[in-house]
Amino acid sequence: MYRAFFISILIIFSALLLSESANAQGLLEKKVSLDMENVTVEIVLNEITNQTGVHFSFSNNHVNAGDIVSVKVRNKSVKTVLEKVFDGKKLHFTEVESQIVIKKKKDYEVTYKNGKFTVSGFIKDKTAGETLIGASVYAKETNTGTTTNEYGFYSLTLNAGEYYLVISFLGYEDLIIPLILDKNQTISRNLSIKSEYIQVVEVNAENENKLIEKSIIGEVEMKPSELKTIPGFMGEKDIIKSLQMIPGIKSYGDGSSFFYVRGGDRDQNLILIDDAPVFNPSHLLGFYTSFIPEATKDVKVYKGDLPVKYGGRLSSVLEIRTKDGNMNTISGSGSLGAFTSRITIEGPIKKEKSSFFTSYRRSNLNWLLNNSSNNTNIYFSDFNYKINFTLNSNNRLFFSGYNGNDEMMMDDNFGIKWKNNAFTLRWNHIFNDRLFSNTTLTTSSYNYFLIISEADTSYWNSSISNVSVKSDLTFFHNPGIKQTFGVFLGGYYFNPGEYIERSNPMNELRFGFSEYYTKNSAELGVYHGIEFEPAKNLNMNAGYRLTNWLNIGPATEYKYNNIYEVSGVKEYTSTSSYHSYGGFEPRISANYKLNGKSSVKAGYSRTLQYLQVLSNSISPFTSLEIWLPAGPYIQPQKANQYSAGYFRKIKNPALDVSAELFYKRMKNQIDYTDHANMLLNPYIEAELRFGTAFSYGLEIFVRKETGKLTGWFGYTYSKTRKTIKNINNDKPFAPFYDRPHDITLNLAYTLNKRWTFSASWVYSTGSAISLPIGFFNYQGITLPIYGEKNNARLPDYHRLDLAVVLNLNPKSEKRFKHNISLSLYNAYWRKNLFSINYNKLLLNDGSIVIPSDMYKASDLVPTSKYMTGILPAISYNLNF
Repeated sequence: MYRAFFISILIIFSALLLSESANAQGLLEKKVSLDMENVTVEIVLNEITNQTGVHFSFSNNHVNAGDIVSVKVRNKSVKTVLEKVFDGKKLHFTEVESQIVIKKKKDYEVTYKNGKFTVSGFIKDKTAGETLIGASVYAKETNTGTTTNEYGFYSLTLNAGEYYLVISFLGYEDLIIPLILDKNQTISRNLSIKSEYIQVVEVNAENENKLIEKSIIGEVEMKPSELKTIPGFMGEKDIIKSLQMIPGIKSYGDGSSFFYVRGGDRDQNLILIDDAPVFNPSHLLGFYTSFIPEATKDVKVYKGDLPVKYGGRLSSVLEIRTKDGNMNTISGSGSLGAFTSRITIEGPIKKEKSSFFTSYRRSNLNWLLNNSSNNTNIYFSDFNYKINFTLNSNNRLFFSGYNGNDEMMMDDNFGIKWKNNAFTLRWNHIFNDRLFSNTTLTTSSYNYFLIISEADTSYWNSSISNVSVKSDLTFFHNPGIKQTFGVFLGGYYFNPGEYIERSNPMNELRFGFSEYYTKNSAELGVYHGIEFEPAKNLNMNAGYRLTNWLNIGPATEYKYNNIYEVSGVKEYTSTSSYHSYGGFEPRISANYKLNGKSSVKAGYSRTLQYLQVLSNSISPFTSLEIWLPAGPYIQPQKANQYSAGYFRKIKNPALDVSAELFYKRMKNQIDYTDHANMLLNPYIEAELRFGTAFSYGLEIFVRKETGKLTGWFGYTYSKTRKTIKNINNDKPFAPFYDRPHDITLNLAYTLNKRWTFSASWVYSTGSAISLPIGFFNYQGITLPIYGEKNNARLPDYHRLDLAVVLNLNPKSEKRFKHNISLSLYNAYWRKNLFSINYNKLLLNDGSIVIPSDMYKASDLVPTSKYMTGILPAISYNLNF
C-alpha cells in the first residue's frame, strides 16, 4: 500500500515538473507605445519596463535619470524609443543577459596600463537594506567572479579594462553595471525583489557555472522563504524540523527537535545563532524549537566539509543568521494562532545608517488545560533583538540577542523550567579593498530546573555557560585565491547538577556534590584556510585548526578502577590549569567541473569535540541535559570523515541534483551502563562506557527552487554501528538513531496570487530498540530475558502533512498584507510508535487496561505509545 502511495506521489511530482519554454525575442526589438510629455528619463524607462518587462542598467556618469524629455510613439521598438529619448547623447545600447545596458559611445580606443585592480563593496536588499548573503558578482567578459560573504561583502580583482559587472541573487532582479576598471573602486548596490508573485527565475549561464564550480560537499543552504513552505507542527513553521527533511539529517520522530547527522549523536551538532552557540534549541520538551522564522535571514547546514572557522562538534554545524533590521522604513509582521502568537517590528534608527530588529513569540497553550482539575501552567517564549550601526564605509557594529524560556508547572508547586540565552557583539572592519575582518564576542547559557517545591524554593539545577571571543581575517588575493585566518578564546562553566533548598534568603542548603564538583574549562586555538584554483575547472579548499583544551580549577576529579569503582580523589583548589588536551584538525575538499552542467567533488575532514551531553534517555520529549567537559577521565571525541559526490544542474525543468557518499569513523564515543543514575550522582563518570563507532551512507537530493512548483526530494541510505566496552558483550550494535532508509518529499505549489498549497511526506525505517527474547517465571512474577542490545526495531515511520495559505488581499499595492494559513499534521492518522513497554496497566477505578486472567501468573503484556493522530491548526498572519 505504502509503496503504491509513494510511487503515485513521484508520478504526480514528475508531471508537475513539466514546464513550457518562453519564446525568445530580442529585447531591443520589443514593441512599445508611449505618449508622455515633460517627464523624467526615469519615468520613461519605468513605463517601458511595465509594458515589456525589459530592465535597464546604466552608470549615473553616463545617464542623468532626472533629465526632462517628451516622447510620443506607437508600436515602435525599444531601440527606436531609446534613440529618441537620448537623441544627441552619443549613447550605445547593448543587450546583456536579460537587460539593456546604456553606456557612452567611445570616440577612440582606450589603452589601459598593465596591472590588476579591485572592485569591492556590499550588496543589499533595496527595500529593507538587509545585506544579501551569497549574492553572485562576476565580470561577464571573463566569467570571473565571487560571492558575497556572511555580511554581504565582496571583493573581485581583475585586469585593468572594461567590463560588464553582473550582480545576481535568487528571487531578485539582476543588476548589470558598466565598469571601467583603471583603479581600485568601491561599488555597493541594492537589488530589487522580482515584481512577479511567482519566482520564475532564469539562471544565466555564467552564474550557473559558478554554482557548479563552487558546490561544496556536505553543505546545504536554505532561505527562510523555502523553509516557510513546509507544513509545520501545529501550524508553526520550524527551521530545525524543516532541516530534518534534508538527506543525511535524521529526525527523532513526531514533535521532537532532536536530529542526528551522518551517524552522529544529537550532541554532536553545533547550533549557532549569529555565532553564539545554543545548547538546547527545544521548547515544550521538543515539540517546538527555539528559532522564530521571521527573525531568520539565512540558514546553512554543513554535514561534511566544515569551514575551518567552525569546530567543537563532530557531525555538523547549523549556522543561523538573523535579520539586521530595515534600514529604510518601519515595518513588521505578526501571527495569531491556536497554539502560538508572534510579532516582529523593525526599522531605522537613523535612515541608511542604523537599524533595529525585534521579534517575540509566545505560546497559547493554557486554553487546552482549562478543564484540568489541577492548576497546570505550560508556556514558552522567544525574544530576538538586534541593533546595528554603520559607523563609516569601513566599520559596522552589531549587537544581537536571544532569550528563550519554558515552564511546565503542576499545581504551581512541581514541574520543570529551562532557559536559553545567547548574545553577540560583532565588529566588521574593512582594512582595504581585499582585506575584511570580523571580530565577535559571544556569550551563551542554558539552565535547567527540576522544581520540587516552588513555594519552598527547592529544586534541582543543571547548567552550562560560555563566553568566547573570535577574530578572523579574509584576504581576497584574486578571484582564484582567498585565505582565511583566525584566532579564538573561550571559557566554559559546567554545573552537572545540584539540589538546593532555600526556605529563606538566609537559609540555604546544598547537597549531593562536592564543593568543587562544578567544572571550568577554556579553549583556545587558531585556524587557517585557503580557497584556490590550482587548475582549470578545479576548485579546492584546504585548511586546519589547532586547538588546546584546558581544565581549570577549582575542581574535584575522581579516579576509577577497572570495575568502575572510585579508587581515588583529587581536589584542585587553585584557579590554574590542571589538565589539557591538544588537537590538530586538517580539512580538504575539491570540486572539479566536468562540463557546463555537472561537477564531481570530494573531501576529508577531522573534527574534535571537547564537551558532551550525558543522557541515557531515548525519549524524544526531554529537556534534561547534563553537559560535561573532556577531562582526566573523559577523552575528547574524534571523527574522521571521507566524502565524495556528484552535482548536476538540469535546465528544463530547473533542477539541482546531487548525490553524496560518506564514510565516518568516530573514537571515544559514549554510552551508559545498565540502569545508569544520572541525577544527584557525584560519580557520574562511573556510569559511562567508551568505545568506537562508524557510519556510512548515500544521500540523494533533487531540488527545484523556481517556478510555480518548488520543493525537493531526498533519499538517504545509511548504517551506523557502535562498539562499546562492557556493553553488548563488546560486540557492535545499532544505536537507537540508526535508521537505514529515509525518504522525504516536500512540495509547494503557487496556484495564483491568492492560493498556495504545500505538502510534505516522510518515511524512515523504525528505530533500533531492545526487546525481550524470552520470559521466565520467578515466584509468580514473569520477568523478561534480554539478548543483544537493540535487537529489534519499531515499526516503520511515515507521515503526510498538508497546508494551504489564502492571501486575503493579493492585488493590493499597499504595504499591509494578510493571509490565513490552514495546516493538517499527520493527515492520514498514522500511529507512529515511539516506545514499547511490557506491563499490565490498571486504571484509577481498578479496571485492567489490557485484559488478563488475574488468577494466573502476572504476565507481561506488550503495550505501545504513539504521540498524536491528526492535528489541524489555523493561524492569521499579517505584514505591515
